[in-house]
Amino acid sequence: MCYIMKTIQLTINEALQNAGFRFVHDQESEVFYFTMQEGNVEYTMMLGYDEEQSLIRCFSRIPVNVPEHKVIDILTAINIFNSKELFGTMFLNEERNTLFVRTYANVDDGAINEAVIWGLIQPCMQMMKNYYVPIMKIIYSEMIISN
Repeated sequence: MCYIMKTIQLTINEALQNAGFRFVHDQESEVFYFTMQEGNVEYTMMLGYDEEQSLIRCFSRIPVNVPEHKVIDILTAINIFNSKELFGTMFLNEERNTLFVRTYANVDDGAINEAVIWGLIQPCMQMMKNYYVPIMKIIYSEMIISN
């Protein structure tokens, strides 16, 4: 019996199409871009892949810029948030003071299907949903107190 493995790219493409997402695929960078809505917040999602290394990464940017004077507070909060998570991490891109959530999986055993893709996207979204409000409170706490 001969099994033909789907590529990571094809599996991601099919998962996003089957879910009805509009997406952009940057083949050169090996990244799919799409958006997901959670309440009033729209998150840009990125699914990156590496066929050679059999890796898939889900990234999402939390739509907020961290003011320079709040970076230490946010880094402290990120450490606390990450310690509570089993699958996924939050990090600060210090060049742009932007926050990201990341999940990833190695599929070198050929275990690639739509469930794996959603198993990366859902924890990423859940982390953003869980921590968006606490992050906003940290960033805007001075404004809230002074008003």
